[in-house]
Amino acid sequence: MTANLKKRVLLVIPVHDRPDDLASLLASLNKLILTHLELAVVVVDDGSPRPLDPKLASNFKKGRLLWYRNETPQGPGPCRNLGAEAAASDYLWFLDSDTEVINPHTLGHMVAVLAADPQLAGVGGVLEDCRGALKIQELDILPNFTFLYRAFPPEAYDPAYVDGIGTCNLLLGRQAFERAGGFWKRLKRDEDNDLCLTLSALGYRFYQDAQTVVRHKCSPSGRQSGAFAHFTDPQHYFRDLLETRLLLLAKHRPGRLPLLPVLDSMLLPVIRYRLKTGTYASSRLGLAVSGKSRLNLANFLLITSLQGYLRGLGLFFKYLLGWQNVPPENLKP
Repeated sequence: MTANLKKRVLLVIPVHDRPDDLASLLASLNKLILTHLELAVVVVDDGSPRPLDPKLASNFKKGRLLWYRNETPQGPGPCRNLGAEAAASDYLWFLDSDTEVINPHTLGHMVAVLAADPQLAGVGGVLEDCRGALKIQELDILPNFTFLYRAFPPEAYDPAYVDGIGTCNLLLGRQAFERAGGFWKRLKRDEDNDLCLTLSALGYRFYQDAQTVVRHKCSPSGRQSGAFAHFTDPQHYFRDLLETRLLLLAKHRPGRLPLLPVLDSMLLPVIRYRLKTGTYASSRLGLAVSGKSRLNLANFLLITSLQGYLRGLGLFFKYLLGWQNVPPENLKP
């Protein structure tokens, strides 16, 4: 097959202050078997305090690599939008900088699955360390718009249509990505969940199996500054989480806003039980709350949640008055 008939894949990797993780990821890409595929990579250094050395690109030897840098951190959504515009492609592949390809057939398998089903927007998924064992993560979007991940042993995981797939590892058809309008730049977090909700509303589905996943190391590096500095302060972390939840509800399910206190009271005991029993993976939560006072954090969450319910009612009344005609960028909780 000639080169011009190859399917073009553009891989976008946003990174902040993770040179070692990035070097490991780029090196792991060399093991990919790219039969009938043409892979280009875009690295976006998102305002690392010490600019990452573009010589790290030499770790990738399978194709073209482009390098961008934001002097001021913009966050993962804007970085991915920037990278997606860097070159033409049939598919867009998004990886976090602390992931690693472990199966040489992963990309080829993902492209084949996506090409075979026009109703699919995206495929992917990750393996993460859960209590000392690598497990496949499956997104579970709860009615109160809490986004958690069920953990499954790889050998016991059945192929599944899922609620969505995080940009830790997500392959999308470019047409679907452009129909959704890319990532919502306003969001400080969960921009991938917003994209999946938008695509679902357009009639698309998401799929993952044991062959579409990569390893996600959930590196603690790069979380002390930049867009994810909230990991250093649990109050900041949960304030961003709850504010983002209101924005996503207002955009996608505004009718649930006045019901949010009821939904939380029903679902929080379920969430707590599933976290305790290991049904839900909690590595990100652990990064946010490690070593902090649980009592102080509980009091903060109670007060912040009550404030959020009041802001949610305000957003609901705006919805009744017709704010749904206002561009999402102008929504304010």
